[in-house]
Amino acid sequence: MTGPELWIEHAPAKVNLDLHILGPREDGYHELDSLIMALEWGDELRALETSTGTVELLVGGPAASADVPKGEANLVWRMARAALGRGRELGLLDESQGLSLHLEKRIPSRAGLGGGSSDAAACLRAVEGLWQLDLGAEWARRELAAAGADCVFFLDPGPAAVARCRGIGACVEALPGQAPPWSVLLVTPEVTCSTPEVFRAWQGSSSAAPERGPGLDGGLLRDSLADVRRRLVNDLEAAALRVEPSLAEWRALFDDEDLGHARLCGSGSSFFALFSDESQAARELEGLKRAAAARGLATRLACVTAPKSTRAR
Repeated sequence: MTGPELWIEHAPAKVNLDLHILGPREDGYHELDSLIMALEWGDELRALETSTGTVELLVGGPAASADVPKGEANLVWRMARAALGRGRELGLLDESQGLSLHLEKRIPSRAGLGGGSSDAAACLRAVEGLWQLDLGAEWARRELAAAGADCVFFLDPGPAAVARCRGIGACVEALPGQAPPWSVLLVTPEVTCSTPEVFRAWQGSSSAAPERGPGLDGGLLRDSLADVRRRLVNDLEAAALRVEPSLAEWRALFDDEDLGHARLCGSGSSFFALFSDESQAARELEGLKRAAAARGLATRLACVTAPKSTRAR
């Protein structure tokens, strides 16, 4: 079936409302238990049908830094090739049908915001949307799980935009209900973080999964914002500060600006904080930017966004 010539997919960024490291695995990865929340703000992927039978990828945008993989090295290109192959295998696409992709990068790289993983999931949704296909949910999950941590979460974060992710992030249980009514302050320092190095620097001891109480989130999404702030945790933050000592200056800045509840996103380098309304978050961001400039601290990103909405786009 021929669908529209152009399909546009949003690739949301994410934050970890909590991130518990349960210990190392035999395969070299770490066992995780994390509540991940998708955001309204993120990258954009445009998919155009071609008759070349191949995949072409152009990467641009304000966050298209030199370390963002181009061409065949990018997860988007690899997911597109896999999706085309799957469509042909199912008899839904022919050999002449190809893709021209334009990825608008807004999510900084090596920032703990899940940009590459989200882009990969957006690519699979774009292929299905462009040609109105069903490539199979189980197949999609397997492909994304093999591509990397967090990829499966971004395939469908669910109506609440929050899911509990376990294992290395591929075991995803979306929360029911609506997205929480929060505003999210995001700051990405100029420094980048290497996820493998941060995990190697983790010095915690293996522990049991967190006691979440009733529901997958243990009631976190139903708590008052003050209670939610108290329950934000990231077991990797101390490790990230050891790997990138300049992050300690940002940690001190948040604490000094009465934003001690702010937490590192994933393995860093971004931080996030939660607010009850957008205007308050915007005021706090302006004050934080002034204080950062006074200390000589530079950013790659500073913005206010919200949990991802499921409203029609």
